[in-house]
Amino acid sequence: MLEASAEAASRPRSLWDAAPAWRNLVITAVVLTAAAVAVPFAVGTAMPDAVAPARSPAAHLQASQVCSLALPSAPTIFNAGVVVGFENPSISYARIKKTEQRWGGQIEPDYIDNPRVAVRLPDGKTEVFLEPKSIPVHIGDRVRVQDAYRNLNLPCTYVPPLISVDVGPAPPSR
Repeated sequence: MLEASAEAASRPRSLWDAAPAWRNLVITAVVLTAAAVAVPFAVGTAMPDAVAPARSPAAHLQASQVCSLALPSAPTIFNAGVVVGFENPSISYARIKKTEQRWGGQIEPDYIDNPRVAVRLPDGKTEVFLEPKSIPVHIGDRVRVQDAYRNLNLPCTYVPPLISVDVGPAPPSR
């Protein structure tokens, strides 16, 4: 027994054996580092949308489904029509979601809050077009309108049908 203690005394002690506080510090550092590396991955996968990093509408659409937007890359300009009214904003917002689902893309974000205008076209039909912020119109104005088209600058987004020119007041009816 005396030999075992003499042998242990002659052997050099490592820092691991001689300093339990140092050993505990190293173990704690390793555990905390591993936890710090693992936590962002766990939080990133379970993060609610309200806390998740902001993404563009197009990024959300591309992450959830394949873009099926089949619109031309340039607008088609139509003949002049006459402004006959304005659509209720709550109806406009509901229409946006339905149109996005039907067309398979998302409206360009700059156009979400624009007013919608009812325009009577030369063929007698009344259709709704977006009023650009730069072209204020009034009931009775003659306007040129354009059809929806794909926005090539934002993936899977479209510019809605809108008024392109305010020609001026409509001529008096006969």
